[in-house]
Amino acid sequence: ETIRALKLMEHYAKTNHNILNLHLDGSGLELAAAAAEVGFNKTVIPVEAVTGVGDSAVNVKLLLAALGALGTERFKIGWSATRVMLIRPIGRAHYLHVIMPMNPARPGPVD
Repeated sequence: ETIRALKLMEHYAKTNHNILNLHLDGSGLELAAAAAEVGFNKTVIPVEAVTGVGDSAVNVKLLLAALGALGTERFKIGWSATRVMLIRPIGRAHYLHVIMPMNPARPGPVD
């Protein structure tokens, strides 16, 4: 479900430098992407384990690659104090994937 949602969001993000806006809280991971030609899309995907809450913007291609490398749909996601996104598969404590945030000039819907 997560990979499928991210692949859909990739279509919206690709004309906007692959920027995917994320919001993480106890209810799940909210994904949002916008492109002038395609429009705006937002969806919430359930996350089994959350470390803290946070907002960030990441490259959707890097996020897809990280989740593909996990080999499982069960993962823990969160942010460090420096806003670095941390992804760890559940049951494999020795593996940690780090994704650096992007700093978009203007996050959110395109007018």
